[in-house]
Amino acid sequence: MAYVSTIWDKSLFDLHPDWRQVTREGMPVLGGGTRSFGNVVCPNSPYKDYLISMIQHVAKTHDVDGFYFDMTFFSRPFCYCASCLRLFREQYDAEPPVTARARANVADIGNLSISSPFEPTENWDDPLFRRFLKFKLHSNYVFVKDICGAVKQANPKLVTLIQYPILADTISGGTLEVGAVPDYLYRDVYIRAGYIMGSVWTKLATTIGKYRPEVGIMTRPGTHNDAPNMKSLDQLRSDAFTVLANGGAVQFFDIMWADGTLQQAMWDRMRQVFGEIKTREKWFGGKPIKSVAVFYSEKTWIWYGRENPEERYEANFFGVCRALIEQQIPFNILTRLEDATLAGYQVLLLPNTVCMSEAEALAVAKFVNGGGGLVCTEKTSLWDEEGNALTEYRLAEVLGVHHAGDTGTYSRVYSCFDTEKAPAKRLPADGLMTSWGAAQKVEVKGAEVLARLVYPYAEPTGARFVNVMANPPAVKTEWPACTVNRYGKGRAIYFVGGIDRDYLKLSFPELKWLMGDAVRMVAREPLPVQVKAPLCVEVNAFEREKQLVVHLVNFQPEMSKYMALEPFESRHSVQEILPVYEVEVAVRGLKGLKTVEQQPEGKVLSHREEAGVVTVKVPRLDCHSMIVFNL
Repeated sequence: MAYVSTIWDKSLFDLHPDWRQVTREGMPVLGGGTRSFGNVVCPNSPYKDYLISMIQHVAKTHDVDGFYFDMTFFSRPFCYCASCLRLFREQYDAEPPVTARARANVADIGNLSISSPFEPTENWDDPLFRRFLKFKLHSNYVFVKDICGAVKQANPKLVTLIQYPILADTISGGTLEVGAVPDYLYRDVYIRAGYIMGSVWTKLATTIGKYRPEVGIMTRPGTHNDAPNMKSLDQLRSDAFTVLANGGAVQFFDIMWADGTLQQAMWDRMRQVFGEIKTREKWFGGKPIKSVAVFYSEKTWIWYGRENPEERYEANFFGVCRALIEQQIPFNILTRLEDATLAGYQVLLLPNTVCMSEAEALAVAKFVNGGGGLVCTEKTSLWDEEGNALTEYRLAEVLGVHHAGDTGTYSRVYSCFDTEKAPAKRLPADGLMTSWGAAQKVEVKGAEVLARLVYPYAEPTGARFVNVMANPPAVKTEWPACTVNRYGKGRAIYFVGGIDRDYLKLSFPELKWLMGDAVRMVAREPLPVQVKAPLCVEVNAFEREKQLVVHLVNFQPEMSKYMALEPFESRHSVQEILPVYEVEVAVRGLKGLKTVEQQPEGKVLSHREEAGVVTVKVPRLDCHSMIVFNL
């Protein structure tokens, strides 16, 4: 593959001032902390024409199998260069959302001494600004389509691969539309992104892309600027098998020294991991089982997430995914809510899916009415698909509630559950759970109340508080905190607070139990794959021809005895994988089962079959095993 670092190009940045990405203050976008990458040029500038000519030249003069395009997105959420402003006028027949003074500043963008700032223009309630954002996202799509198209035009047999930053903490341009363009999607997963990224990004990219997505596993423990220590062998194995068990492929991202040499010890470790992968290759592939689905809402990410999508939406999305992974509930990720995409699933989760179209709400209602289960949180369906607030949930009838406001300025409220009922049977006897931030107020319109809101004794301020160590629950209300509603043949559970976001950030196990047991409660029948194992075991299952393959990954990051105080920083790492014993795997609905094997260990496992459920016990799980049910 020919590697091309797009956008980041110091030499072209220096040679062509009019090609630079520009902030709304009229200043060029610099490379940030990693200056060795150079500074950034704009995909809407003549840089794209240069890049296309370079691609076609390399394709004709070099024996390559394809092109890997890195950094195929805007460095900042917006670019105000002269090219962007001109193209916006041409495409929308409107002036871009900048003032006359700002336009004067960009007239000569090569002048680095510009000091007169732009006036604020990023007003999310301004229709013109929203149009400008759509223009930026579509510009990124056109850029990727044009450079990938240039590859195919030069040689249709060449492969295209792009760095795909979906699930990023800023709106940079990695949209669902972009993901459908290249042959392959790729992402570098750094340790600071969290271990969950290897699982979740792989699932999401598998849904979007044409072929198995690739994850670049860093061979060094930190960032590009770190001392070049090596990751442990067990961490490389854990990272690799997590990606493979979620349906992806792996490559290792290593560095060379300044003199061009490589660290042989690191390559010996990579060779060992690839050797282990080779022994498993014949059982990879297949279609992930359809049972539980989590919806990723790009509309919510953009229009509700706004300038902080990580906090306002992605924390909910990752929180749900983390809860399911840690409870060994296999799930898939959907990017469209349609009859066809929902067909075959038992349960759908909508984590704070704020922005929803009428068509999407209708598809969800039809899914639940036909017997599907629904679990949703916080402000789900309270805005339309363009980010306009509604006065009522689009799923109000499905949820059996009416929206009546929110809890306002409280920094936290509490939920008091009836622990005699699911999904709260595993909670403490008092049923109290903390919710951070505002919760929604609802009036019941047919739903059953499973929990009610409890306010703190007083909202603490700098001068007024009850206890500096806690803000105790004291004021009971009649406002529901969790409801369940029967709708047609299905059921819907609604949590008025962000328990998914709270779990991602706070790790309170009770929040995880609530979400997992809610899934089990609304499922029309027991889930097809159920596993009894410690928290460290992740489970995925794939249907293959005459086989069901259940992947078990034993992932044990160091989670304690670390320093997180400035100026120190500790990174969790996988230093040692301790074996897990007697993992129980139960599978429903298998027909014509012949044998059960543990691979690549080559062990035939004894099993028992009772009432349509096949149960096996895996005597020992090290890093990764596949339980193969041969039909």
